[in-house]
Parts: sequence; structure tokens; C-alpha cells
Amino acid sequence: MSPPRRTRLDVIKSLPPLTLQQTKRKIMDLMARRDHSAREIQNKLKRRAEPDTLKAALAWAEEQSWIPSEEKLQDQVTRAMSVRKKGQNALNLKLQQLGLKPVRLNADVELEIALRALESRFKSDILKGLDFKEFQKQKAKTMRFLLSKGFSSSVIQKAVKAYFKT
Repeated sequence: MSPPRRTRLDVIKSLPPLTLQQTKRKIMDLMARRDHSAREIQNKLKRRAEPDTLKAALAWAEEQSWIPSEEKLQDQVTRAMSVRKKGQNALNLKLQQLGLKPVRLNADVELEIALRALESRFKSDILKGLDFKEFQKQKAKTMRFLLSKGFSSSVIQKAVKAYFKT
């Protein structure tokens, strides 16, 4: 009988905790890939580093001005989510996960993003010539699509009405 298989978490737990120097290096490695919030770094390193070591390393990173401002991170996330055609709800969920404050998108900007999402997924004449039942079915499908992208119901209604000219 073979020994039980070790998971990645088991391997991580069996390693000795990181020293202050190693924790600083991990923070540098993370920041070299992309900007991270302090909370994100903390979440990624909390299993490997002692709380005091992690706190000291984060303080050191802030002294070095490596951890970007909250506004800069919010702006980066907002742009990234816009490119991915995500709505207000998805944006704020992502910001919350990163430990940042929610932002409010301009209604016109959010509508424009929703229209771009519809353009990438549906033809504008998909609802033309359908009987009532099929029309409702296709319309519901487009609305579910936008809902899954994190748009509010008011933006979804405006976008569907504008895109399909119904």
C-alpha cells in the first residue's frame, strides 16, 4: 500500500517559515510581476511567513515605495476589467478581493462597455424576424450574458434596448 499523497498545501506547511530576508525577496518577486495591494501580498505570504516577519517586510516594502497607492491600483483594475468587458458589480467584487475600496463607474461608460460586450458576443440582427417566444428566449440569453459579466439590471435593460433597437 502506497503512502498517502501529499498535497501542495501539505508541502508548504512542512517547510520552515521564511526569514525576514526571504520574505522581502518574495515581496520583490511578486511586485516584479505586477502591482499588488498590501492585502494581496499578505494573503499570498501568510502561510509561509510568521505574522511579525510579514508585517516587518510589508513595512519595509512601503518604505521603499514599492506598494502602489490605492488609487493607482483601483485605476489599473478598472482599466483591466473594462478591457475584459466586465461591469460595475464584477469590478467592485475584484476590488473587494484585493482589499480596495469600491468605485463607481460613470453610467455612460458602463453602458458603452456593455454594448461592446454584446457586440463581441451577439449579432445585432439576432432578434429580427423571430416569433415572440424565440424573441423572448434570445433576449433572456443576452441579458443573462450581461448579468454574468457583472452589469446591473438597469444597464442591461438599456444596453439590450440600444443594441437590438427593440
